[in-house]
Amino acid sequence: MLNDYSKDALLQFLDYLAQKGLMKKSTVHSRKASCNKMLSVLDEAESSDMRQINLDAVAVRFANLKGSGYTPKTMQVYKSRVV
Repeated sequence: MLNDYSKDALLQFLDYLAQKGLMKKSTVHSRKASCNKMLSVLDEAESSDMRQINLDAVAVRFANLKGSGYTPKTMQVYKSRVV
């Protein structure tokens, strides 16, 4: 959908990149996994427009809510893959 900046549209765009050979499928897979994990802390309204999120704030929320099972290095990798 044109002008759709939702989390779902982001994930669909990543799929498009893989399908068209614009990004390696393994890279798309790791980016999608990171997006799904990091962005899982967003509510529906926040997920509707990825342009409006503050990734640093989302990373802090993710660390506070779900970070106990991840090392700081892993958390940094996830964040870098979402950018």
